[in-house]
Amino acid sequence: MFGVAIFGNKMSKSGNSIVNNPYVYSLSLAVYCTVWTFYGSVGRAADTGLGYVPVYLGPTIMAPIWYMVMRKIILISKQLRVTSIADFLSSRYGKSTFIGAITTIILVFGIIPYISIQLKAIGYSFDIITNQGKANGFWDSSTFYRDKVNYFAILLAVFTILFGTRSLDPNERHEGLITAIALESIVKLVAFLTGGIFVVYFLYDGLEDVFLQASKHPDTAKLLTLNPSPEAATNWFWVLILSAVSVMFLPRQFHVSVVENTNVSFVRQASWLFPVYLFLISFFVLPIAIAGKLSLPAGSEPDMYVLSLPLLYGHEWLALLVYIGGFSAAASMVVVSVISLSIMVSNNLVMPLLLKTRSAAIEGYALLSDRLLLIRRIVIIIILFLAYGFYKSVSSNFPLVSIGLISFTAILQLAPAVIGGIYWSRANKKGAVAGLIAGFFIWFVTLPLPTLAESGIISKDLVEHGYFSISWLRPYALFGLENIDRISNACIWSMTFNLGLFVIVSILSTQDVDELAQGDIYVNIEKYSNAPELEVIHREASVQKLKQLLVRYLGSAKTRNLLKTYDGTLSVNNDDNASQEFINYVEKILTGAFGSASSRLLLSTDIRQQNVTFDQLNELLNQTKDILEYSHALEEKTAELTKTTQELAEVNAQLKQLDVLKAEFISTVTHELRTPITAIRSFAQMMARKDDIEPEKRRNF
Repeated sequence: MFGVAIFGNKMSKSGNSIVNNPYVYSLSLAVYCTVWTFYGSVGRAADTGLGYVPVYLGPTIMAPIWYMVMRKIILISKQLRVTSIADFLSSRYGKSTFIGAITTIILVFGIIPYISIQLKAIGYSFDIITNQGKANGFWDSSTFYRDKVNYFAILLAVFTILFGTRSLDPNERHEGLITAIALESIVKLVAFLTGGIFVVYFLYDGLEDVFLQASKHPDTAKLLTLNPSPEAATNWFWVLILSAVSVMFLPRQFHVSVVENTNVSFVRQASWLFPVYLFLISFFVLPIAIAGKLSLPAGSEPDMYVLSLPLLYGHEWLALLVYIGGFSAAASMVVVSVISLSIMVSNNLVMPLLLKTRSAAIEGYALLSDRLLLIRRIVIIIILFLAYGFYKSVSSNFPLVSIGLISFTAILQLAPAVIGGIYWSRANKKGAVAGLIAGFFIWFVTLPLPTLAESGIISKDLVEHGYFSISWLRPYALFGLENIDRISNACIWSMTFNLGLFVIVSILSTQDVDELAQGDIYVNIEKYSNAPELEVIHREASVQKLKQLLVRYLGSAKTRNLLKTYDGTLSVNNDDNASQEFINYVEKILTGAFGSASSRLLLSTDIRQQNVTFDQLNELLNQTKDILEYSHALEEKTAELTKTTQELAEVNAQLKQLDVLKAEFISTVTHELRTPITAIRSFAQMMARKDDIEPEKRRNF
């Protein structure tokens, strides 16, 4: 990982980008396949048979419409310098600090359990590969400093800090990191396919033999059929929805698919390459689960069948390859998730608080960018050790998939605000806040809290008797909804309140000016893409103050480079009044470094904004639409004129060539005509001058 990341960075600096192609982009999306895929899917298949399929089917069904949805999200994010999904929502709803903070809190609560199962898998697979019990040798997991998971967490923290938090440059791509992630996607795929081929074609005589042997035993025969119960059908439906949403909105997925995207056209190729990857990595899941149940002793951990089977038959090198594949699956998820969470926490929680301190207002204050980088690195360490704590106290008692689905359900809470924000112009901040808070609360009381109760951290009574001993407040049967699984229960009620409040509150409340302006960009991004900057709301600022702001928060060296690359006009009428173009440029730079909500706070004291009413802004946006449409029409006319000019130039060149040919032809013809004419003239002159020719001869001549 370290070597490949360093190589990726060197190639990027030399101008030979490795990540700037659709195949590396598609491989980076495979960060979706974590230890849940590598180990947990086998465990789920061993328990439910085909119950693992929706986790892969959801993204596969979603992939064909990626080009429509993801392309729009990428265009918006590039236009506005979005750095995370929390920033995406914050910017959409009027650059709201509160929305950014809520989204960040939801994601921190939702993703830390997911990171914890990666650490669990790393530690558990290490014990298996080294044939150690939990209290054997130096690696005694009951002692903090002897727990090997600590050291893995530290290594991952070092890697993340080195290759994920080098600077706050909004234009920087973590090419070394993405190169390492893409390679890890290849490693885990090769490792899992090798393990699957070993099981199917070396332990058995192909897939037919595996399924034939499974059909002979009641425990494995049931794995070959779908469970027809309503509970299983409901679970299938909701896991399908969860995976389809999570593949777009998980922080790590948003980071690799949107923030690190270098070319929006790559989404088209990824929409078929990524499903192919999912098909390949899931192909041998059920055969491995069947082989594990048939071959391994009772009590073996189903999540680790893919690792235990090679060891059982004495193939240590194959087991080592599988272990490396599992480590790759865990490491890539942890690194990208922690990077994206650290960006969100620093930009949406820490930064707004920093800006309100007295020291932030002092001239000559230490560069905020340097402090924020340090904060991000500290946040990375804190997140990893919070995940470690959750692993020790909770995740160690549950299968990988069950904890993973809890995280997926947290991500589902973002879907109404994100999808509504890019397609529904009436969606507003009040509706988004109401929906997010309600959905998060229902999720928290129906999944994390009862999970803590089952782990013995809090009282177990709430699971059996409900909150406040009210039966219809039982977390797994909320409001009396019986006979469905806990995930479906949480999804149904969280989405009922989340989506319902989002729509109702948005309809009943009004948008402010900033929301309306941002909403128009999100819903109608096509009209803003590749268009000149248009002044929708008039803003005024001092050129000098904006330069000082950049120097103060980004440093003088970086500011000089940014001003060198800026090729627009700085001021109006060559005085200190900044042009709208320069104001937008400074805002985008600060947004890329600190997030949209924080950049708004940074600029609030230096930019004066014209007071515009709702009706005036509507009129301005309509005018903007007309201007942009006129601009696009002019571009089309210009393109047509250019084409016509090129055609005329070609015709003119042909005419010139014909003119030369004509001159040559005339010259030739003239020569041919001149010869007889000269002869005629000469004979005529001879006849005219000779008087001694007889009249009869003269008349004949």
